[in-house]
Amino acid sequence: MKVFAVLLCALLSGCVLGGPERLEPSASYPTLGLRRVNRRGDSALVVLTFPMLDYNVGHPEDGPLVRPTGYTIYDAQGRKLQYVRNYIGALDTEPTIIDLEPGRYLILLEKPERHPPVFWVDLEPGMLTEVRILR
Repeated sequence: MKVFAVLLCALLSGCVLGGPERLEPSASYPTLGLRRVNRRGDSALVVLTFPMLDYNVGHPEDGPLVRPTGYTIYDAQGRKLQYVRNYIGALDTEPTIIDLEPGRYLILLEKPERHPPVFWVDLEPGMLTEVRILR
């Protein structure tokens, strides 16, 4: 019941995960990512983001889990498509592979550290585009 109340409060207050609903697309944002053949044949994106320590999960002797941080995907016109938490399960520590149609997308990092907070990625048919935002 407590979780329901928090979710309801977030929805009513307009709080959503990820960045704003729109970003101004700018040609001055860098284009990042290396492409390689995707064995599944789809166009896909994986963003290896700056890691965060998750103290809510883990083992007292092993310490917290190290997880990739999230990001928001926008289309080429700057409209928000989806927020990516960037890990799947409770114990997952690997970044999530996202299937997207071929095209140009804006990415807004949740925690950019020393990297550009916004950048472009170009997805091609049958290719996996990988962006490494690590130290």
